[in-house]
Amino acid sequence: MLFEKLKLNKEQKEEAATIISAAMEKAAPTSELLNKGRMIIANTITGKGSEDDVKKLLGEYSSISATMTSIDGWSAVPPTRCRPVDE
Repeated sequence: MLFEKLKLNKEQKEEAATIISAAMEKAAPTSELLNKGRMIIANTITGKGSEDDVKKLLGEYSSISATMTSIDGWSAVPPTRCRPVDE
């Protein structure tokens, strides 16, 4: 498991689990939007939607994707957290 590979102690594992759980909870609505967006884009393309419609949907999808990147990016985790036990 990830925590063992990082060689975290019990306290660090608990804190990491809390951080990951919070991130997953925060990301859930955006993840759902991405899934719906992919389906809408695919249906628009296969349904012979106009090029303008597809471009608009792709632009919206890109914006949502960027939001997801900011949610699950490691830059949001302070560097003092999740250090290996050796340090």
